[in-house]
Amino acid sequence: MAVTQQLARISHGQLVRLQESAQEVDRLCSFSAAPASDYYDLDWAGQALLRVFDLAGMGSEPLSTLRHGIDGGDELNADYRDHPHSIMVHPVTVIEPDIVAEIGKVLQDVDVAQTFAALPIDAEQARQAIGGSITQLLWHPAEYLGPHLGALREFYLGAAARGLAVVTWWD
Repeated sequence: MAVTQQLARISHGQLVRLQESAQEVDRLCSFSAAPASDYYDLDWAGQALLRVFDLAGMGSEPLSTLRHGIDGGDELNADYRDHPHSIMVHPVTVIEPDIVAEIGKVLQDVDVAQTFAALPIDAEQARQAIGGSITQLLWHPAEYLGPHLGALREFYLGAAARGLAVVTWWD
C-alpha cells in the first residue's frame, strides 16, 4: 500500500483529546474518529501543487500559505511518535482554526485556470517542469492536480466555516 498524505477536520474538543492521548491520535489516523466527509486523501499531490504555484508565479504569500496547509503546523502529540503505526519522518500535525481560515481564504482566491495555464501544454513537458513523482503520470498533470486543488480548497473552506482545526499526516 502506498503512503499518501491525509487530512482530517476536527473540533476543539477533539483537538484537546488528541493532544492528551496517543490512542485518540491513532483512532483519528485509523479513520474512525471523524465522519468520512471530514477526511481528505491528498495522495501525492501536495508537493506538486506547491511547484505549480511556484511555476505560476503565485507570490510568496499564497505559496507559503499553501505550504502550511499541506505540510501542516505544530506536532499534535509527541507521544504518538512511539506508536507502532506512526511514520516517524512525518509527524502528525495540527493547524489551528484561525490559520485554517487563512488557508481557505487564500485557496478561495486562486484562479485555478490561470494557475494551471502556467504549465506547458505538452503533457511530457508539464510533467518535467513539475518534477518529482509527477513525472510518472501517464497524462497531463493538470488532470490529476486540478481536482486535488479544488477538493483541498473545499476541504479548508468547509473547515473554516465550521471553525475546525485540520490535522495532517502520512498514511
